[in-house]
Amino acid sequence: MRSSEATHHAIINPTVTKCYFTVEVNGTAMIMDISQLTQKYNNFYEKYNFNKSPTLWNIKNKYISSSFNEDNFRHDNAYVWQVRLGDNIKQYFNYYKKLKNIDELCLFNKTKEDGSFGCITWNINGILISRDLLDSIIEIYFINKHFKNLGKLNLLEIGAGYGRLCKRYSDCFPDSNFYITDGIPYSTYLSNIYLKKYGYQDKNIELYNLENKLKNLKIDLAINIHSFPEQNIKDVEWWVKLISKYKIKYLFYIPNNPESNPNAINTNSGNSILEVLNKYNYTLKHYSNMFEELNISYSYSVPFFIFES
Repeated sequence: MRSSEATHHAIINPTVTKCYFTVEVNGTAMIMDISQLTQKYNNFYEKYNFNKSPTLWNIKNKYISSSFNEDNFRHDNAYVWQVRLGDNIKQYFNYYKKLKNIDELCLFNKTKEDGSFGCITWNINGILISRDLLDSIIEIYFINKHFKNLGKLNLLEIGAGYGRLCKRYSDCFPDSNFYITDGIPYSTYLSNIYLKKYGYQDKNIELYNLENKLKNLKIDLAINIHSFPEQNIKDVEWWVKLISKYKIKYLFYIPNNPESNPNAINTNSGNSILEVLNKYNYTLKHYSNMFEELNISYSYSVPFFIFES
């Protein structure tokens, strides 16, 4: 759950950063700056009629552009709300305690919070915790309830932001293949910075390389966390059509709206995501609210869904 909606023109004007990083272009590693990467994304938008009328994620939206800070992108911003709804150390301590009680996989020993890139943290008995850490662990436990051999799964997160869950999952299951992609070049750029710090930069797939990669990957589970609600419904359909095309059987989905249920899953603008999923033969397989099940009092408590094709 991250924001309200705002409408802006689609083309992104790169103004934020001048650093360089390595990306893949036609199978060849190339050095690019963010302006070059953004131009490639804009070319992709035009060619594939994607992200032409975004409802939220556009650089012309000051709320969004302020989140694209290389030193501070894990702070409370459009990527991850952390304290703006009033949650404090009391709520986060309760959240941590409830997860620690069910941590049979010892995930808290496998992935640690270090407060990098501005992440808001709380020190609990010498352990740094954050919303990033806690949400990732509860999400992994939900996946664990419904899938076997988490360390052997091939996963693709769509709209992965700076790579929050990818980093945590890869920490916990180093033999897994957790890939991420995003429709926004700045997210691709920042996730490259973040994942590279921990040695996971090969998990990042640029939007314009995605189909080439999917041709050679067998993805078991697609993931979308708080991203579809913040998109134009036409772009949601573009993603769902893509995962259907490559026969990705399962989709793990987390909405923004805590009132979402098996009969009502909508974008922030009120368009039905459920209708799009059903159109491409994705039907509900599992649904639950782990926050309620674990008695976690938390502003960002939303139900989790798994769809099957």
